[in-house]
Amino acid sequence: MANATSTPFPEKPSPSPASAADEDHLNYYLTKPEFDENLDYSRILSQPLLSVDRETVDPVKEAEAAKAHELGHQNAYEAVSRIVSLANANNKERTRANVQRIIDTFGRHNTDLHLKPKAPSLQS
Repeated sequence: MANATSTPFPEKPSPSPASAADEDHLNYYLTKPEFDENLDYSRILSQPLLSVDRETVDPVKEAEAAKAHELGHQNAYEAVSRIVSLANANNKERTRANVQRIIDTFGRHNTDLHLKPKAPSLQS
C-alpha cells in the first residue's frame, strides 16, 4: 500500500519579485486605492435600476438582476486587476514601479541646492 505523505512542494507558489514587495503600485501608474475607488464607482454606475413603481415589481427578477450584476462585477474586477498587475507588466514598467517604490520609501535626494552644476565640456 502507498504511504500517505504530504508533498514537499508548497501549496502556493512564492510571489514574483515584482509582486512580492508591495501591491500598492500597479501598472499604468495606478495605485491600489485609486484602482479600488474607481472600480467601486463603476459598480455603482452599472447597477441595475430599481423600478419607480414598487407595486408592479417582480422581486425575484430584481434579485436575479442584482445577483447577475454582482457576478459580472466580480468577473470584471478580476479581469482588470490581472491587466494592471505588475506581475504581467514588462521589465520597463516593473523598473518604473520599483523606482517609485524606492522614492516613496526613502524620499528624493535633494542635492540640487548644495552641489555645483557640472562643468561645461571643453569640446564646444
